[in-house]
Amino acid sequence: MAWTATPRQTLWAAVSRAVRTPTRIERDVKVDANDPASELTIRSSGTPDLKAEELVAYELGYRLRITRDAFLDVAAFYNDYDRLVTQEISDPVAERDRLVVQFRNGNEMHGSTYGGEVALDWKPAPFWRLVASYSALEEYLRAEPTSKDTVSPISEKASPQNQIQLRSLLDLPHRLELDAWIRWVDNLGDLHEPNATRAPSYWSLDVRLGWRPTDGVEVSVVGQNLLEAHHLEFPDGTEVPRGVYGKLTWRYATM
Repeated sequence: MAWTATPRQTLWAAVSRAVRTPTRIERDVKVDANDPASELTIRSSGTPDLKAEELVAYELGYRLRITRDAFLDVAAFYNDYDRLVTQEISDPVAERDRLVVQFRNGNEMHGSTYGGEVALDWKPAPFWRLVASYSALEEYLRAEPTSKDTVSPISEKASPQNQIQLRSLLDLPHRLELDAWIRWVDNLGDLHEPNATRAPSYWSLDVRLGWRPTDGVEVSVVGQNLLEAHHLEFPDGTEVPRGVYGKLTWRYATM
């Protein structure tokens, strides 16, 4: 629902519902991992009656046209999650000559996220566009009292709380384009646990130089993560290196 309060101001609101259907692996697949040095077996087992995860999202926004070439957007959201998939661990049981510890999928977690974003879109010149934004996110995921979940403490720290972004899109003479994207991403991990693994905050810069010799052909070179040789995006994850790649795009129309 949107309401144009004045020619320069718009208020909008939305309520949405979404579900994620469990995969065949989550429902049907069973895998045993045997430790050859002991009589222990770790079993990962799907759950045939696993239910779909559910989300109800509430959003509220405001757009202001500051000038003919500048827009300010403010948005807030609240997401309510139910029946989130968990990894439930069972008590060890004896099976033939081995001791089996089983992990099975369950719908034993619920939670919510809320936050907002402020964005400014400005064209200081007909050939130049700037887009700046700041976003904040808070997560609260909780397992049910009967759950023996082993995943939720990690899942709750899987997204950064704060992010800042600035994009510059510049059209140069001779059908050249120069785009830059600089961003700051907050740290990941539990700051209240001294021994917890964390991914520190980082700055990153991507730059793209493109050329359109014709309307249907584009040649571009992109440099990624140019500010440092590599950075860590997730705790215990693979570090993302600095990189450069080229791209050729050909667009054509058929009758």
